[in-house]
Amino acid sequence: MTNNNNEHDPDARIDEMARAAGGALRRPAPADGIARAERSKRTRQTTRLALAGTAVLALGVVGVVAFGGDDANRVGPSDSTLPTTVPDSTSDTTVPGQPSTTGASSTSVAPINSGDPERLYWTTGFIASPGYQQTVIDPTTGEVLRTEAPDSALSMSAQQALTERFVYDGFDPSPPGIGYRFESGDVAYSYFVRGSDSPDLANEDPALLAGYDRCEQSELTVEGADRGALPARVQRMAMSLDRRWLAVVSTECPVDGTLVGQTQIVESTSTVKVFDAANTDRAGLELMSTSNRIWFSSLFFSPDGNYLVVDSGGYRLFDLADGSEMQIAPDGCEVFGGRYARAAGPWVGDSSLLLSVRCPDTASLTVIDVATDETLVVPAPGLLEDAALTVEVDVDHFDRPQNAWFTMCAWSSTRSTCWYGQGSSQPVEIPGAQEASFLPLGFTEGG
Repeated sequence: MTNNNNEHDPDARIDEMARAAGGALRRPAPADGIARAERSKRTRQTTRLALAGTAVLALGVVGVVAFGGDDANRVGPSDSTLPTTVPDSTSDTTVPGQPSTTGASSTSVAPINSGDPERLYWTTGFIASPGYQQTVIDPTTGEVLRTEAPDSALSMSAQQALTERFVYDGFDPSPPGIGYRFESGDVAYSYFVRGSDSPDLANEDPALLAGYDRCEQSELTVEGADRGALPARVQRMAMSLDRRWLAVVSTECPVDGTLVGQTQIVESTSTVKVFDAANTDRAGLELMSTSNRIWFSSLFFSPDGNYLVVDSGGYRLFDLADGSEMQIAPDGCEVFGGRYARAAGPWVGDSSLLLSVRCPDTASLTVIDVATDETLVVPAPGLLEDAALTVEVDVDHFDRPQNAWFTMCAWSSTRSTCWYGQGSSQPVEIPGAQEASFLPLGFTEGG
């Protein structure tokens, strides 16, 4: 798998994918598992790393996908109230929603409509280019509501609010580096990371580098309890929204010393473990080891606390009941998160994942409820050759995979296009669009 973390994100064989994604196939797990967390819904405080960055190209590169097909992968028509065309961005006319009546497809589970999005935002230019305008439409009718210059501050605020619903990242602005502090009852955990994912150490402050070992680990500070089974130094950490579980990435660094005077970070094998956050003496549940880099935003607990996604150059899913890995794509395919996965993560519901899955000859938007196995797979229609694919769903009105409103965008250096739709409905194309979202456009986190 290629590393997609410089601009997190994305990209499916229909029936095969649906079976594999929803089948919850497991790998052998360690014997000493952690019991499931009770379901919990909680809004946490969070301040995202790098949100102070200036706005950049809003269509994040998601991983280049080599697509040789064209309309052969198009989803068949189904009963829908979605418009069959989308007006030009300069138009102020209304396009009525014409239902499609041919080739209606059926679903095994009847959708439960939790409401429709009122707005869909799309652009045809690049940020800072003269043609960068945002067209706002009603996705249920295609009516153009307005065309305007994107507001990067509003876009950033909307993305941050989304992140706050799904991520408790414990950001702490105190030095050195960028600090994180996680609290579970009377126990608090803190560590820090460098302010950059760049491997270049030459321009770093030596006083900052002195806080890291040769494998770029900082000290893990534990307050309110003994360190117990936790490692002394860590690379990355995350805490579940219910504050029951602590995910820790660490390594036994093979070289002593700090990063002071070094030109590069020592490569090593990192291990991901999950600990009971309130009981430091309990042994951690080991999930995986990897030689790939684990980045700032790479550990994502499900809101219900039962699952963990780890991004190590592609997404991997683990069940915290026993530590087993759940297969979410056929062998040979790569799995990435959605449009805003770098900030908010791939979870769009208590136990539902949004994924961009790319296989050798296909690419799809996939939404999986890993607790019930309900799965929506939407192959990207008419893909561009050598294009990057980004995907998104309307989180505000999401209640289940088969009812999800979604967008998909394929972008290359020469052409771009986007689609949107709901569930198994035929996607509606927005020719020439660079990006399409249910959130206001104009800002990309990490830019």
